[in-house]
Amino acid sequence: MEAIRDDERIHAPDLPKSQVVREAIGLYGEQSGRLSEGERRRLLGTFDRVIPRLPRREASAASVEVEEVRQARRRGGRKSRESGER
Repeated sequence: MEAIRDDERIHAPDLPKSQVVREAIGLYGEQSGRLSEGERRRLLGTFDRVIPRLPRREASAASVEVEEVRQARRRGGRKSRESGER
């Protein structure tokens, strides 16, 4: 958005408003999905703090867990209680 605000073409007094809007939309489209430098640094900092906390385990252990989840999904997951039980 900062690039849109700073773009000299948008502030040109001789441009029709429709042209200004078209150019602003084009610039916005170019910028959408991009992070600002501050956002990028914040997310990288979070990544650097979180990754070391993840438990290390063998690929075979992860594969066993994934297979257990798949089997549970095939069985329908948790069974709901009868309507009168609590």
